[in-house]
Amino acid sequence: MTGKKRGRPPIAVTDAAISRIEEAAGLGYTLHQIAVLIDVSDSTLDRWLVHPRIKRAYERGRLIALGKVSGTLFNLACDGDVVAAIFYLKSQFGWTDKPQSEPETGSQVVFYIPERTE
Repeated sequence: MTGKKRGRPPIAVTDAAISRIEEAAGLGYTLHQIAVLIDVSDSTLDRWLVHPRIKRAYERGRLIALGKVSGTLFNLACDGDVVAAIFYLKSQFGWTDKPQSEPETGSQVVFYIPERTE
């Protein structure tokens, strides 16, 4: 029994699997769901994601999903959907509805208004 490897043989990564990873990531699937879809274990998919080509396909798919959703949200906001506009401004530009305290500058502005003479 010495010299023999234990465990299953490695699963080959095919171009079809890489395409499915990108497509599924582009639809918003989780890593677990993608693993189930391409019929590998979660740990196998984790190991595969170390490879630049596979990681790139996953990231590209996620960016495609982000682009679709954020583009739709942006268009809704620009078309006058107030809720979409508020959400977009909060998530992209840090807007908040929490009361903000005025910063104390320590300086004072004094206005001089001359009296009217006639």
